Amino acid sequence: LKELKFLKFCLDFWGRIVLGIKDYQSIELLYKTLSMKEVSDLNQFIRNYMLDKSHIENTIEEMIFSFKESKSAYDAILKAKDEIEKLSVIEKNYNHYTKVSNELNIIEDKENKLDRACNFIEVKIREKSVNNAKITLKEIENKILKKQTYFLAQNQELTKKLQALKEEIIYIQDKKTNIPFHLATLRDKIQEELGIYNLVFVAELIEIKNEEFNMAIEKLLRNFGLSLLVDMKNYKKVSEYVNNNFLNLKLVFYSIDTNKKYGYVSYDDKRLLINNLEIKNSVFKDYILSRLAKEFDYILCDFQELENVNKGVTKEGLIKSNIKHLKDDRNKKMDYIF
Repeated sequence: LKELKFLKFCLDFWGRIVLGIKDYQSIELLYKTLSMKEVSDLNQFIRNYMLDKSHIENTIEEMIFSFKESKSAYDAILKAKDEIEKLSVIEKNYNHYTKVSNELNIIEDKENKLDRACNFIEVKIREKSVNNAKITLKEIENKILKKQTYFLAQNQELTKKLQALKEEIIYIQDKKTNIPFHLATLRDKIQEELGIYNLVFVAELIEIKNEEFNMAIEKLLRNFGLSLLVDMKNYKKVSEYVNNNFLNLKLVFYSIDTNKKYGYVSYDDKRLLINNLEIKNSVFKDYILSRLAKEFDYILCDFQELENVNKGVTKEGLIKSNIKHLKDDRNKKMDYIF
């Protein structure tokens, strides 16, 4: 053992002083090489004595763990983004509700100040002569009456708006449809008063499957989507109700023969609008498919392809129908109905 230690010391001295090797690992390799009688496997020898030990397994496990952590964080971000979009409408209406409430508080504050002013004026009137007091009091009463009439009208108007806003907020929280509040409540009112419960808007029966063109399809089908479908057997009651009542809005409805077979030609082109929609099962499904195939036979394409088709729409919302082109960007925030 002493001889081996001495030999190792000699090699270390010889390697560092004579050969000028500064690296300890290189001297250790020289020692092991000289101590071996033979090298049976050169590859194994290089791996064991000339290469640093690899920790690739630990590195791979760390990468897999980091990927899982990143994936979980990404999924959480997507979920949070979706929840933020759903809550944005409620937040907007809540802000409006807060604004109206503040306006009511301001009006109440003005009414209190007016009452205090009236009390002050009455005290001043008592200090003046009777004749002057009568003239001044009459003028003040007229001014007060005008102010009270104005504030009363304002208060009633704001109260109506506040009540309507409360109802809309409740509707948004509990809604099962994307149809605008004023149209959905009118439909519910007609159904309740006529005892008819199968009135449905086209948008409630269509689901968009192409996320990339979602906004463009919403714009293209918006007017059709907000159309009310009425079974022909209920047409007379509904049309009579609509005719005899002031709706205070625009309503489009169609009388549909649910027993009729509406024919349409289908194509396998995946770019066709109808092939990017899912029509829910209902008595109106055949009618909707027929309308889409005949009137909305648009191709979903990019801008370069648009000039080569008769009817097409880009994901940015440019709609082409033969020589007519249309792009409607009036509303920055899209009100989705499908």
